[in-house]
Amino acid sequence: MGDDSQQLKLRAPVNDRRALLSPSIDRLSTMLAQNRQRLASWTERLAGQTVSELRQIARQEIWTEAQQYTRQYRDVDLSHRSFENSPFIVTGHQPELFHPGVWFKNFLLDRIARQSDAVPIHLIIDNDVRESASIRVPGGSVAEPITQIVEYDRRSPLPFEERLIQDPTLLDSFAQRVTEIIHPLIPDALLSDRWLMAIQQDAGESILARRVARFRHRLEADCGLQTLEIPLSIVCDQLPFQCLVAQAIDDVEQIHRVYNEALREHRKRNRIRSNAHPVPNLDRDDSWYELPFWIWTAQSPERQPLYVMRRNGSLHIRQGCGANQWKLGNSAEQLVTQLVDLRQQRVKIRPRALLTTLYARLFLSDLFLHGIGGAKYDELTDELIRRWLRVEPPGILVATSTVRLPISYRRQDPARMAVLRQSLRRLDYHPEDFLEASDLGDGLGAQWLSQKQFWIRKEEPRGQRKQRHDHIVEANQNLRRLVMDQRNAVTAELEELQTWIPWQNLLDSREYSFCLFPFDFLREVMIKCLPSGE
Repeated sequence: MGDDSQQLKLRAPVNDRRALLSPSIDRLSTMLAQNRQRLASWTERLAGQTVSELRQIARQEIWTEAQQYTRQYRDVDLSHRSFENSPFIVTGHQPELFHPGVWFKNFLLDRIARQSDAVPIHLIIDNDVRESASIRVPGGSVAEPITQIVEYDRRSPLPFEERLIQDPTLLDSFAQRVTEIIHPLIPDALLSDRWLMAIQQDAGESILARRVARFRHRLEADCGLQTLEIPLSIVCDQLPFQCLVAQAIDDVEQIHRVYNEALREHRKRNRIRSNAHPVPNLDRDDSWYELPFWIWTAQSPERQPLYVMRRNGSLHIRQGCGANQWKLGNSAEQLVTQLVDLRQQRVKIRPRALLTTLYARLFLSDLFLHGIGGAKYDELTDELIRRWLRVEPPGILVATSTVRLPISYRRQDPARMAVLRQSLRRLDYHPEDFLEASDLGDGLGAQWLSQKQFWIRKEEPRGQRKQRHDHIVEANQNLRRLVMDQRNAVTAELEELQTWIPWQNLLDSREYSFCLFPFDFLREVMIKCLPSGE
């Protein structure tokens, strides 16, 4: 991952239409070469197979299956690249209508792959759960904006890969409902004329996540991007992943220890008090050890933590705290065959976040492209790689962008509120600073200023200063009458800003879905944010 302290300080760009890349693009070739050399020298064995053999199998299978999956719905021309010779560059995200900062990674994936003659693959992280299927949509007017939550399907507790479309009417009417809200601000949001046609092209696909991901990936084709996609659920059925799971089950006590040790050290280093952040500790239930994997079955499809127990020379696994338990063998080699058998019985084992990127970085890619949030968590992945698999983790590239909706309005500086509050304080306690000599004249104003200056200079013994304080307060109150018009003007401006700034923050959010932007605008901005080359 590189310098952890540097990675943890990464922030998304504040200014609009700007991108962040770390490390810089001119270091990319060196990092890619170092990663390939580091992984080529890795000599561990997992479940009886060398890691070099597993990497070769994993890359060949993802190369073949990603092409097969992608070409079900769009064309991709990578004919001049091969799994044997081309570097593999991988990124990934949940199959959602995410914001342009996340989408930027896919544009960068395509650009780097072209420059490096690499195979670009986007992993659809469909083992995750997001109960709501909705986006936040701005509406109203520039003067008084609002936001509304718009669903494209009903809520569900199931992982993306298990989540079937529940309400086709919501899905089909999504663009119309969004357009009605956003039209006063963005009259040409890209989903207005692209959503329904794209969604209906996949009418035979019942999994919501795949419909949504294909909508986005087709847009990328219209932008000229040539990348492959594959759901993580397909990757998890492949032999190399089964070998990783088998080895993890066999190494359960070690993984449990090093995972929790790395978490404790991370929290101490970053002064995190909560035991739930950045991820919870792995649990232990008597002889059962929790591993950083999910498990579920066709009969019980809500994902649960995977627990492992070693007893009487055999390994046992359990779905959460429930009754579903399976007795396995006593070695990683035996476990591989048994895990394949369990998969045929529709028992699914999937990696959690840290194990997902561990597998992608070590077995699928020569370079992994991360967002800022994932990069921060991968400090823990690095330690797990070092302590469990005994290899120095390959470097990652971190990228994001800030792109705001193209809504025209007069932007105000939020820092202006602090200036105005300070002005009010000075008007209350130092009103004379706002008065000219002509304002004071020879009348009461000059007398009150003279009184104030007299009592400020006058020294009073401790315990007898109330009189001094009262005279200064009296002078300020009378001087304040002379600046009341100025004070009213500052108060009015501050109240206006206090009302407007939250609305401005609403309009200025970088978190709005890419599908709310005009297509041509967003495509041009994304391309301009890309680095020109090495």
